[in-house]
Amino acid sequence: MTMTSRFYVSGCEHSPKCGTTEAHNNKIEIQQLRRKLHQLQGFFDDVCKRCFPSMSDLDGCDFQELAHKHGLLVEVPYDPAIHGEVDGADPGDIIYVRAP
Repeated sequence: MTMTSRFYVSGCEHSPKCGTTEAHNNKIEIQQLRRKLHQLQGFFDDVCKRCFPSMSDLDGCDFQELAHKHGLLVEVPYDPAIHGEVDGADPGDIIYVRAP
């Protein structure tokens, strides 16, 4: 029996005839999703760099809250040794940082 291309995942290093398994397809799909996530994180970074501080409909606080809501930012206690200088923040204040 010959495998057909309908079992082949785009980006797979194997040929459609290699007997690609569902687990292998899942691994490839995970790699593709990770690449998409990386692209989304880059997009998010670019939007932040280009939009602040002149957003008209969203202010920085709104934007941070939305990013936090969607898991792109996390709240952490401010530590100058870790985060460097942050305007208006005292050690221990809650600040937003990019989610790991």
